[in-house]
Amino acid sequence: MTDGRVNVRALVLELLLEITGRKEYSHVALRGALEKYQYLSKPDRAFLTRVTEGTVERLLELDYIISRFSRVPVSKMKPVIRNILRMSVYQMKYMDRIPDSAVCNEAVKLAQKKGFTGLKGFVNGVLRSAAREMDTIVYPNLSIQYSMPEWIIEQWTEEYGAETALRMLKSQYEEKPVTIRLAEESHAVEDVVIVGYGVQKKESVLGAITQVSNEELVNSGTTNITSAITGKLSGVTTISTGGQPGNNDATIFIRGVSSWNGSSPLVLVDGVERSFADLDPNEVATISVLKDASATAVFGAKGANGVIIVTSRTGSTGKPKMNLSLSYGIDIPTNLPDHISSARTAE
Repeated sequence: MTDGRVNVRALVLELLLEITGRKEYSHVALRGALEKYQYLSKPDRAFLTRVTEGTVERLLELDYIISRFSRVPVSKMKPVIRNILRMSVYQMKYMDRIPDSAVCNEAVKLAQKKGFTGLKGFVNGVLRSAAREMDTIVYPNLSIQYSMPEWIIEQWTEEYGAETALRMLKSQYEEKPVTIRLAEESHAVEDVVIVGYGVQKKESVLGAITQVSNEELVNSGTTNITSAITGKLSGVTTISTGGQPGNNDATIFIRGVSSWNGSSPLVLVDGVERSFADLDPNEVATISVLKDASATAVFGAKGANGVIIVTSRTGSTGKPKMNLSLSYGIDIPTNLPDHISSARTAE
């Protein structure tokens, strides 16, 4: 695999020498090579990544295979020859699309290119012997088979049991599924404003909109939500004409009386047109009031007197919470007129 200016196998060899000899972190060395040779084709970049990572991951297994067919101990070999054999054995065992003969020929060429012409016969002999007997190799233990240090396997076995330890060893070489995680972006109530049929950030709202939160409604001291908004929304006027329990809803005007034929605003509760007078303030998350034409344009003629958008509270993930609040109140008339007696009235 050559991309005009660079032999990809030679590049893999340089990375292995850097990782195994100079103790560079494999991901750092590989990232640096990919950034340096950005002009490499996509197949060459994939080949470079797989052979480099695979050789490092399978190092103990590859050294064991090489030692089966070499009279020279792996530790005594020249670093260049040792890593040429490692990367070549990995290709023969784990990359079926590359013929063994091609792997051997490229390894011999690479040894010659690096100045080890006298060892090309040794490289060729070891690789061809390994290719012939690759399927007959029996590993002496799990450490060699899965290229994992013995002390780690012993610790896993002691802590999790032999069966679980074996599954852990196998899983490290299994193809991992692609996982996509989406981070939830949460907005505090005060950061967004309900507009029409959606929400916008406060700083992006151009229309005349005011909003009151659940906390302000609950702390108002009244259980009637039409009275709870009194004095909390600019441009909103509430008038209570009676104090009879259950029949004390306030009349609401937005920016005054706009018509003699009726000035009641349009009310939407969770997107549904209905009265909100019977709602408990504890059940309401926010109340937004849209006051001018730019804010109410999406509602057409119905929004001519302004729009009140009520958003109810919804459940949230977490532990159950229970809130208890007690309140009482006394209604006292500000003035009691003196009425004439029934006898005087009869006269």
